[in-house]
Amino acid sequence: MTERLLAVALGAALASAACYVQPAQPATAPPPPGQERAAAPPAEQTAPPAEEPAPANERVPAQPAQPAPPAQPAQAAPPAPPARPNTVVKAHRASQPFQIEPTAGPPRTVVTIYGDFHIARRPRDLQVQFNGAANVSRPRTIAADAITVVVPPRATTGAVQVSFRRRVLWTGQFAVTGTDDGLLVATQGGNGLLGSVYQLPPNTGLLPSFASMGAPFATIVVPALKVKPRKFDAGFPGLGKGHNKLLEWFAIRFEGRLMAPRAGSYTFRLNSDDGSRLYIDGKVVIDNDGVHPPKAVDGTVQLTPGAHAIVVEYFQGPRWQIALELSWAQPGQTKFRPVQPRFFKR
Repeated sequence: MTERLLAVALGAALASAACYVQPAQPATAPPPPGQERAAAPPAEQTAPPAEEPAPANERVPAQPAQPAPPAQPAQAAPPAPPARPNTVVKAHRASQPFQIEPTAGPPRTVVTIYGDFHIARRPRDLQVQFNGAANVSRPRTIAADAITVVVPPRATTGAVQVSFRRRVLWTGQFAVTGTDDGLLVATQGGNGLLGSVYQLPPNTGLLPSFASMGAPFATIVVPALKVKPRKFDAGFPGLGKGHNKLLEWFAIRFEGRLMAPRAGSYTFRLNSDDGSRLYIDGKVVIDNDGVHPPKAVDGTVQLTPGAHAIVVEYFQGPRWQIALELSWAQPGQTKFRPVQPRFFKR
């Protein structure tokens, strides 16, 4: 009897233990499909270590402060070290070949020769030989990309050769002209207006679009614009003789800086045969375009003291006459006077 009671009690204990274990099993069993996300929060709550890395991961996005490695574009600075002389030379030579400016002018004109001169340290390193000159010329100034030199008195139209210690760097051309009664004098570097000359097709009736004209036929430097009306066969100063000879169907774009002596209202007068146009600081002040005999047009502009960009465009159509004169009446004046050379810089 006692053994049966013990067996019954033991069976009841085992049954109750089984009933206690089985309720815990549903917690370990995978939740139904729609309840998987509901079960996730308890899992996250039981894993604080998983949330502690989260701050760490949030600091990793602070490693976007390690877009300092995108300061590896500063490692695009390695291409900057090749900005040493030899690299600059190749890039410069590819983009800007040697050229002389102006390409025409009287003896004693100061010309600029652009090119790669980084190898020269002193004027005596370079020799410039002008056609017809007995002796070589030495540069007056030297920069990495340009030198200036004076056209010697006995130079004649022809080749110009630049050498570095007997090694020829470049050979170009320069046309030696007369002074044309003072209209084209030997202008010092930095003074006057630089004129780029272009040939035009016959029957051109208006100023061309100079931006689309390509390389100029020639370049000249004039101290001022004071070519009074004259017969076309006298030519424009610097263009009337030799291989530069142009008598009709050509255009010139003059550019430089106008030095206004004081503030105020300036009235300009542009007289030309044929068309012309005056720009100051990029704005049209006078439009005197078209094919016509010598004709003057006025325009007024307010200027501050100092330098102002100036451009004068001019073209000569069919023969008969040539003229290009720029005058002004300064503030408080009514009489027009030619703009003198001292007011033009390059």
